[in-house]
Amino acid sequence: MSKRDRIIPLYFVAFFVFIAIMDGIFVYLATTTHSGVITENAYQKGLNYNQYIDAYNQQEIVGWNGNIDFIKSSLIFQLNDKQGQPIETAKVVAHISRSTKSGLDFEVLLYHNAKGSYENNAVNFPLKGQWDIRVVAEWNQQKYQQSKRIIVN
Repeated sequence: MSKRDRIIPLYFVAFFVFIAIMDGIFVYLATTTHSGVITENAYQKGLNYNQYIDAYNQQEIVGWNGNIDFIKSSLIFQLNDKQGQPIETAKVVAHISRSTKSGLDFEVLLYHNAKGSYENNAVNFPLKGQWDIRVVAEWNQQKYQQSKRIIVN
């Protein structure tokens, strides 16, 4: 056997060592760059999915309608009943979240201004970019939800 033939097994060992090192790098990158959690309590939310469908159907029956606006630092929500009359005594909360980064979510209370208009003039977003706003209004033991995606400059 020649000298070159004796090192062929070392090529196989070197190949598998290289693969193991690369796999280790990929595992490290995969575990450190993302938390892996997309939705908290996903299993329980999946089990409760029919409740979400029932709530949506109930919202359609009630027939309320709303409109979300964001102008500078003011979040404005207009809420009307089925006949188009303003609802003036609802409890309104805006849940604001950033889909690209967890940990920045926050809530703001919206206060009745006039004729079904609820407003908060001091909404400060921690970062510029895309945000999701979900407004939940509750009145006479009935709930209404509406969502809107905005861009904060």
